[in-house]
Amino acid sequence: MVIRLKVKTLAILIVLLVMASVIAVVNLPSNLLRSGAYDAVIRYFPWSSEVPDALILAGQNAVPNIDESDELLYMMSDGDRASFSNSGITVENQEKAIQYYEQFLRDYPDDPRVNDFVLWQLTLLHRKKGDITRTEELLNQLVKLPAKSAEAQRLLYEVKRIQSEPGEHLAVKGSVRFNGEPRSGVVLFLKSRSTIGGFSSNEIYQSDSITVMTDKDGNYSFYDVPPGEYLVGVAVPYPSVEGYFLLPHKEKFVVVESSKTKDYDVDFIPLMELVSPMDNEMIQGSTIQFEWKPVKGAQYYQVSLTSLERSREDGRIVGSLTRPLTEKWMGTSASYNIEALQTQYTGSSKSHAAGDDKNKAALDPNSILGLLYPGGEFSWSVDAYGTKGEKIGSSSGYYRLDSAIPFFTINAAGESEGDRYARQYDYEKAIQAYEQEIPDPKAVRKLALIYDYGITWEDHGNPHKALPYWEMLQNPTAMDQLMMADDYQKTGEPEKAIAIYEKLAEQGESRAEEKLGDDYRTRGMRNEAMQMYKRMLQHAPEPTGEKLVLMHLLDGDIDEARKVAEEAPIDYAKENLHALMMKVEEKDVSNTQFMQGLEGIELGKSSQVDQAVAALKQDDPNLATILKVLRYYVK
Repeated sequence: MVIRLKVKTLAILIVLLVMASVIAVVNLPSNLLRSGAYDAVIRYFPWSSEVPDALILAGQNAVPNIDESDELLYMMSDGDRASFSNSGITVENQEKAIQYYEQFLRDYPDDPRVNDFVLWQLTLLHRKKGDITRTEELLNQLVKLPAKSAEAQRLLYEVKRIQSEPGEHLAVKGSVRFNGEPRSGVVLFLKSRSTIGGFSSNEIYQSDSITVMTDKDGNYSFYDVPPGEYLVGVAVPYPSVEGYFLLPHKEKFVVVESSKTKDYDVDFIPLMELVSPMDNEMIQGSTIQFEWKPVKGAQYYQVSLTSLERSREDGRIVGSLTRPLTEKWMGTSASYNIEALQTQYTGSSKSHAAGDDKNKAALDPNSILGLLYPGGEFSWSVDAYGTKGEKIGSSSGYYRLDSAIPFFTINAAGESEGDRYARQYDYEKAIQAYEQEIPDPKAVRKLALIYDYGITWEDHGNPHKALPYWEMLQNPTAMDQLMMADDYQKTGEPEKAIAIYEKLAEQGESRAEEKLGDDYRTRGMRNEAMQMYKRMLQHAPEPTGEKLVLMHLLDGDIDEARKVAEEAPIDYAKENLHALMMKVEEKDVSNTQFMQGLEGIELGKSSQVDQAVAALKQDDPNLATILKVLRYYVK
């Protein structure tokens, strides 16, 4: 009797346990969904009715907000320009969201959220990814739905423009290759040589863009293109070019003629291989040595340094500042003295790490600490050049900030107290510490720079406070003297500034020659100013070229202005000036408003320039653009 009771009781307990387990299993997906464990629901409970909700929520969690901008990397075949629109969506999260929504579309085609939500989210994600074919497939479904028809029609029109049909005249044809292998699905576009400025997100979808896509064999064709000179642009998803470098074409521009077909291939080659420093290596000594693998045919190499900037909120890398070094190296290594690099100014840069708070310290530490400094995080790259100075290789890839990692750091052991506070954006304490370090020239120089640049976004510097520190330096560098001279100009002592410029100009200092030319120009000494600008055009074509163009245009001498563009020795400067002159030659530069604007630029009368630009925006926007470009460079 006792035994039977125990068995019966045990049986009842087992049944209750089984029932409880079943209830727990049935309710577990709901509990997991409420706790945000969406992947667990999708993976372990595929039979659950909670899976559709989990897929939607997982997609939204991976990419919370999606706009219509693309996430493509835009590059021009001249190799000088690249632009990337980064909305903060990582490649990994973008792929995750696509997988979740695609699974929803595949497994739950009759769910009403397919039409209301999923198709549109997928369309925007594939558009960002640069998958034109899939984007078009989705849009063809969306145009049939009343709720999204108008928006889908607009986007479908933009996409179909890329899938161009053969026309009457084949103007440009070629192929896109990655390490010699053809690549399909690459979007290319043409940009007129006379276009001033760069390009932006959604460039390939603009109504005036001339856009095509490579076929399955990697070939492309542009039909019925108006005659002229064009840059060839490439728009690709970031992951597809990881590990590659766009080799600058030997012909920077493609010349389109009405009766001829131009061949123009686009080649991506593997990045140069860096040896050291790498993998967040800490540099301990007083020198830093860079090493890389050789490139066949390279005559010399040049190194660039990049400082990385982290957010003060979450530690993410939110900005970077790259500075090319001028030395040419014949071998596969380069050695620099770290202290010498600390005295090379990077110029004033205000930090993204400060966020939108205009009263928060925003001055980038490298603005006062130099190209390299203890405690900083850096990456580096090297470029290879051929016999004619053309770039034939590079280690600098097209990476987004969310994928950037430090290649090396400088040991903080030798860091001064002032430098440590500056790195932490605590400039009040940094100033106090630097004051205690006087007469150390490093501390004196940093105090001068802090006061010259200003600490916050709203603080544009105080030359009156900076000058005493510049004057305190016993052996100022050329850059120190230029900064001092600039402050003399700002504080109403031009004679002292000119004396410094003349002394440095005699020593061949190009920046002093430019300042001296500016002084001659503002004092009405036009011949002297032109002679100074022409002297420095060969080694500092920007902004010297634009200043010479301004003066020749004021004299009504377009031929001389054009000659300036031809004499510029550096390719990017020559092309920028050439584009400017093409704009000028297309227009009537005797226009009264335009001439008044030029005069305002020369005399430094901002209000006069603003009035001319405002008037020309209505009558002739291109002339207004020319004025804005000249003002930017001449200022």
